Order: sequence, then structure tokens, then C-alpha cells
Amino acid sequence: MKKFSTATPWSALLLLLASCLAYAAATPEMAEGQQRYRNPVDDPRRPAAASPHIRYGKVPDVMTAPIRAQQILPFLEQSLEVAAQDFARAPQIVAGQDGRVILGTGDRIYVHGDLGGHRVFQLFRTAQALTDPVTSEVLAHDAVWLGTARLQGAVGTRDELHVFTIVEARQEIGIGDHLLPVTQGIEKVATDYHPHAPPAPVDARVISIRSGSAQSGQHQIVILNKGAADKIDQGTMLNVYRRSREVGRHDGANADPRLPERLTATMLIFKVSERIAYGLIMKATEPVYIGDRVGWPGRTHE
Repeated sequence: MKKFSTATPWSALLLLLASCLAYAAATPEMAEGQQRYRNPVDDPRRPAAASPHIRYGKVPDVMTAPIRAQQILPFLEQSLEVAAQDFARAPQIVAGQDGRVILGTGDRIYVHGDLGGHRVFQLFRTAQALTDPVTSEVLAHDAVWLGTARLQGAVGTRDELHVFTIVEARQEIGIGDHLLPVTQGIEKVATDYHPHAPPAPVDARVISIRSGSAQSGQHQIVILNKGAADKIDQGTMLNVYRRSREVGRHDGANADPRLPERLTATMLIFKVSERIAYGLIMKATEPVYIGDRVGWPGRTHE
């Protein structure tokens, strides 16, 4: 028998080792009294090989994924609701530093009105009346938050003007803009939003679009004519449906048929008062218009 010397190549040793392992794997074994050879691939002790295949499982519910409060805060700062009675008595800027009409951070402003003992105020642009399209009732006033001002000197008589300094300006501030105490303004959110369906069916309308345009799109704010009184709260998810319209017919019938509603967007309610709600458009396949119907996602449409 030939002996391997120290000069035997490593490749020959590896080849010999592989041959021995193959021989051992192919040794016969007894099964039910008959001799058979075991194939290593069929060995039950061998781990099963992975292969591509379709796996079925439960799809995660997107409504259970929380939304961080810090992601919503910029939209809260754009949304300032003013009650009709507060708007009527809100102090107003009547003059600016050195006669300027456009003002910013650090500028001095002169204000007329009752301060109610407060020293720090939010500045907001003239509020828009939010009217219910069904009842024609004014539900609230929506205002644009402009910044913050701090009182420097109060006056003793009604004819004198209060002196304020603008400590923060998010937009240009001008003559005619109003003030609200900080206790009545923007709410800072401390908790995350947990998207969920409303506990009861919702039938609302878009009554205003925050950008001031006639239509809205993804990541824009709309205002609804329903609020906490209708069991809507922060985190409620709602669908937007394009309002149906009549289609003329030529068969002599009295009533014209209507086109079916279609889903155009999904929104998250991020701020709620008693009678109105602010919604952030999370996803939109078509523009959202004033007058579009907003409903509960669980509702089935014809």
C-alpha cells in the first residue's frame, strides 16, 4: 500500500477525505429486515432545505400604527379655531413700529382692546366664518396663526394703546391682525395619535380648506362640520367621497339619475372641538373639494 509522504499535495488529502465521507454516507442499513442504502438528501436527520414559496398570514392593520405627536404638531400650529364671542372682543393691532405695515420678530406693535389681564398672546389673521352647509349656522371661526407677542406696557385708559413686542413670527404680521391669549390658542400634544374608526357612523361635509384654495390634496388640512358632539375624536380615520351629481336623461322621466359616490381620499382627524374637526389628508387619489362628503370607512356604498 502506498504511503503518503510529507510532500503529498493537500488537494490529494482533501480528495481522499471526500471519498471517505461519501462511502460512509452510502453504507447499507437495515429497514424492515431488508438492506437498503441511505441517500444523505433523504436523511430525516438532515435539516430541511428552504425553497421559495408563497406564505400566507394576517396583514397588519394600518389603523393600529400610532402616529408620533411631533409629526402632527406643525399642522396644529396652522390650525387655530376662534369662538365667535372670542373673535368679537379680540384685541387688534392698529399700528406698527416706525409706521411699518409689515412686521416680524422683534418689532414693536401697538394694540387696542381689552387684554383681560394676560401678557402673552398669539397673533392670528382675521378669522373666516365656518358655516354649516346644512343648517347655514356659523359653527366657529377659523384663523391663521401668525406668531406670538409679549406685553411690554399696559395702558390705564381705553383710549391709549398697549405696547407689545413680537417674540416669534411664523408669517408676516400686519395692521388689523388680532390677538388671543395663549391659553385659548394652540394645544401642544403630549401623546401619540392612535388611528381608529369612529364608534358610530359619520356623515360630514368639508366646509373649508386650510390653504384657502378651492381644492385640497395630500398632507393638506380640511375642516369638517362635525366634531366631538358627533363622537369624532383625535385619531379618527375617515374617508372622503366625491359628491354625486345628476346626469341628464332623455327618456322623459321626471327625476334625473345621480352618479355614484367614489372614494377620493383618506384623512386623520388631529384636532377636534365641539362642533368642528380638523382633518389631515393622509392619502388622495383625486383632489378634495369643499362640499365633498366625509364618512366612516366602514360604510358600504352603492
